[in-house]
Amino acid sequence: MSASVGQSPGTLRIPHDAVPTRIRWTRFDAQRFDRKEEVTVEQLATLVQDGGTHWIDVVGFGTESVLEKLRAQFQIPWLALADIVNVPQRPRIEVHREGLLLILQVPRPGAGLDLDQVSFFAFGKLVLSFREHDDAMFEAPLARARDAKSRLRVNGPDYLVYRLIDAAVDLHFPQIDRLADQLDGIESEAIDKPSSKPLRDLYRIRRELGILLRAALPSRDVLGSCERECTSYFLPETRPFMRDVHDHLAQIVELAEHHRSAAVDIQELIVANLDLRMNQVMKVLTAVTVVFIPLSFVTGIFGMNFKHMPELEWSWSYPFVLALLLGAGLAIVWRLKHAGWFRLSDS
Repeated sequence: MSASVGQSPGTLRIPHDAVPTRIRWTRFDAQRFDRKEEVTVEQLATLVQDGGTHWIDVVGFGTESVLEKLRAQFQIPWLALADIVNVPQRPRIEVHREGLLLILQVPRPGAGLDLDQVSFFAFGKLVLSFREHDDAMFEAPLARARDAKSRLRVNGPDYLVYRLIDAAVDLHFPQIDRLADQLDGIESEAIDKPSSKPLRDLYRIRRELGILLRAALPSRDVLGSCERECTSYFLPETRPFMRDVHDHLAQIVELAEHHRSAAVDIQELIVANLDLRMNQVMKVLTAVTVVFIPLSFVTGIFGMNFKHMPELEWSWSYPFVLALLLGAGLAIVWRLKHAGWFRLSDS
């Protein structure tokens, strides 16, 4: 982010490891479906003249010349293209004169908890999606577009935008489920076998949930504002579906907050169990000390080298001392045992 200091607004910052830019084109309507896996910007100028809904999927930001041609061909505002390419950006929605810009942060498919920025620029019958990596994020919408009986084939481009957003948002749920399963395992282990080993995993889970929250919270607010800011683009029959995606994000936020709170509770449970186990061990050690202090006192008295000591001349003095030590020790052990000082179990 510090690389942007002093640069002009709209400057594109291309990372050194950015994937070379590829463009996929898809056109469909109720009767036809056409797709090309790799096209040029010059070819797009001809392809988009045909009727139907056009989806232009741009993958990778490594070729600045291609991005500049896209901006010029489809009249993408300078600042909008900069927000698309200069990742990461805060999720937001902007209504430009040239079209609708929507930016989201979602988990990258198959990459653990690696957030990826996905952006949409839509106007007229065209929908442009921008992604950093070539992954399976939009496989479900593409499969529906191939199906002649799908609702996607008979609806307009605003419905396609909904489908793409829905596919991106749903990537949160596998991550939430994965972290929830890990928490359940740690909780069971914390109850059965208290140990400090899960604390590192708990910290990692809390951190990952925090990352999900930082992406889902602003995305939820963005889709919530879409109800009043995007009425010129989304048709009335599509708006209930957009509200459904907003509900999904609200559910994701609630689950992430719940699991994060549960992780804190489990951590406190582990620390409390460890403290309890330590207290129990200290009680046992204290009990052992209490047993041997009187015995050490008795043996210390009889071990002193006094010349006048009546018991030293008594023939039964040694058995008497042993019996005294044994009796005193057993009496103390019996009393401590009934007081529960020798129990290491939680019962």
